[in-house]
Amino acid sequence: MVYFLIFLFLFSCKEQEYNDYNPIAPSICEYEDITGTCCPEAELDCNNICNGNSAFNCNNACVSIAYIDACNGCNDSNALNYNENSTDDYNCIYDNPPENYTLVWNDEFNSPEIDLSRWNFEIWGAGMFNNEEQAYSSRSENAYIENGKLIIKALKENYNNADYSSARMTTQNKGDWKYGRIEVRAKLPTGLGTWPAIWMMPTNSVYGVWPNSGEIDIMEHIGCDNGNIHGTIHCSEYNFVNNTQQGGTLNNILAVTGTDVDQFHTYTIEWDDSSINWYVDNISYYTYYKNGDDYTTWPFDQNFFIILNLAIGGDWGGICSFESTAFPQMLEIDFVRVYQ
Repeated sequence: MVYFLIFLFLFSCKEQEYNDYNPIAPSICEYEDITGTCCPEAELDCNNICNGNSAFNCNNACVSIAYIDACNGCNDSNALNYNENSTDDYNCIYDNPPENYTLVWNDEFNSPEIDLSRWNFEIWGAGMFNNEEQAYSSRSENAYIENGKLIIKALKENYNNADYSSARMTTQNKGDWKYGRIEVRAKLPTGLGTWPAIWMMPTNSVYGVWPNSGEIDIMEHIGCDNGNIHGTIHCSEYNFVNNTQQGGTLNNILAVTGTDVDQFHTYTIEWDDSSINWYVDNISYYTYYKNGDDYTTWPFDQNFFIILNLAIGGDWGGICSFESTAFPQMLEIDFVRVYQ
């Protein structure tokens, strides 16, 4: 009887050991992503997220799985951005790239419709941020392509419980980059109360919510600012909430370039692992330098995406009265180009 009980005990132990055994359980964490999830490196997506939803498309760009078949470039073999896999003939460019750079993404806005494989619309009501007075929509009344230009149009109308409507477009998860030269050729509105912006936000808030993970403002202008162009960064240490933001101003664009903001200019940043440089028409006017490895002053070592929007009023755009401003007001974009 004693031998039988010993046998049962040993058998039950072996059975428990067998049931607890998981032959595919990893003995160590091969890779921990920014969410704290562990997985084998083979299960990372192209944004280094475990089992994430992004992959490289046929032009080797990291995009949403939903747009994995989208090929950047054009099918004209004479074009700078020729891609034999692309069926796109709307975004061909023939300019020489800046020295030491290669074109990796662009939109020339020559297609009949806004390319939703490249752009998202953000939609919300007035007052969501900065006490702005417009509601953003995805309607063709507020954003459309005309004569090879993207038009973002602000209307004075009763829309979605707001007195104004406009559009805000992003490349998030369809165009995201760490470092490079970003060029946007644009014509700005000049009406009082207008606040057009070309800027960048982090694809993944690696260091926490705004401002910890950073913001890069390539171009901002407000209608009553006498043709001044602003380039700014925000981060944990330097941000407008604390009035410590770091940036520069190109004073009086007319005097510097010969034409005013209501004509086309190319607004540019060059961003690498040690600095961000701002330009208008290749005229440098500000540089922000990395001064340590602490994210509180340099969160700019992650992927960022582009935002184009036209706000009305708000904490900055509304600093002067704009009751008499004529509407519609328009932000026109000729092209967006990204080089690395």
